[in-house]
Amino acid sequence: MIRYFGIFFFSLLITLSFSLAFGEIQDFTTDKSLYHKDDSLNISGNVSYDSEIPFVTIQIFTPGKSNFADFNTVPINSDGSFSVIFHVGGPTWTSDGIYPIKVTYGGSMEKSIEYKEYSTTTTTSDPEPVPEPEFTPTPELTPEPEFTPNTEPISDSESSFATLKLKIPNFPSLDKSPQFY
Repeated sequence: MIRYFGIFFFSLLITLSFSLAFGEIQDFTTDKSLYHKDDSLNISGNVSYDSEIPFVTIQIFTPGKSNFADFNTVPINSDGSFSVIFHVGGPTWTSDGIYPIKVTYGGSMEKSIEYKEYSTTTTTSDPEPVPEPEFTPTPELTPEPEFTPNTEPISDSESSFATLKLKIPNFPSLDKSPQFY
C-alpha cells in the first residue's frame, strides 16, 4: 500500500509540475514608478504562453486595495508577450499613494506604482520667447487724444491735488458697434 501511495504521490507531483509550466507569468514592468494625473501607464510583460488561456488580466487597486482604480483583459501574443496602456487619473484615482498592480495568468504577480495627482517639480528648460506682434496704429482707429486740463480754482479747504480729466474726441463713437473696439 505504501508503494501505491508513493507512485500516486510521485505521479501527482509530476502532473502538477507540468501543469504549472504553462500559463505562468514570467514578469511584467511599468514604464515609470511615479505617475501624475493624465499620464499614460504602460504595462508590458511576458508569460509562459498557453493557447488555452488567450488573455492576461490586469487589475490596478487603489491604496489599501479598497477598490479598483482600473482593470483590463489583454490579449497575449503567440510569443507570450503582452502590453497595454492605461490612462492615469480620473474619478477612480481618488488619492495620492501606492497603487498595487496585479497581473493574473494561470497564477498572479503583483507590483506597485506611486501616484501623485499633481507634480511638485518645475521644468528647468526656459520656454522659447514668443515674438510680439508688431503694432502699427492706423489713423482712423487711433485718434489724437485731446488734453483738457481742469482750470477751476481750488479752495484751501479742498485738497491741494487736482484731478485731471482726459477726453478723447469721438471715443467711443456712437455710430460703431462695441465689437469694432
